[in-house]
Amino acid sequence: MFSFVFWAALAPLLGTPASPAAPELFPGEQQLSTCALNLPLTYLKKDMPAALSAAKAHQNEELVLLSYNPQTHQVSMQRVYVLVFTQPKTGKEIIYQETAAEHRRPNSSSRKALFTRLNPQTDRYYRAECFDQTVAATPALQQLLTPTADANELGR
Repeated sequence: MFSFVFWAALAPLLGTPASPAAPELFPGEQQLSTCALNLPLTYLKKDMPAALSAAKAHQNEELVLLSYNPQTHQVSMQRVYVLVFTQPKTGKEIIYQETAAEHRRPNSSSRKALFTRLNPQTDRYYRAECFDQTVAATPALQQLLTPTADANELGR
């Protein structure tokens, strides 16, 4: 009984244990932590509920998909929109991506959908507006980050 009262009294002072942060992909990534988006877009069945909820919350918001190659230590980025499509007959929801250029094209033209699978070890999503502000204020990040010209350059 005494030990329970003792721990109950100490709990507010100690606080909750901090969850381990994801390891940095590259030196300086910690500065982008406020812009990071938890979007586990691995297309694995166990990750789909969280991915669907995050994709719906950030639908039609420009995001930056950052990819790190551990062998070459190169960082590449691509601006994307993550969208959710509901199939009319089955009601099944599908998450797909469009490049920023494709997303801005008129709806009457055919647009290409990307199904890029996220690798949690090497890829991260960031909110583009926050990302741009942070990179603009950090010269070291400006030198490190280069835009990816083509969707296939992300190594997929």
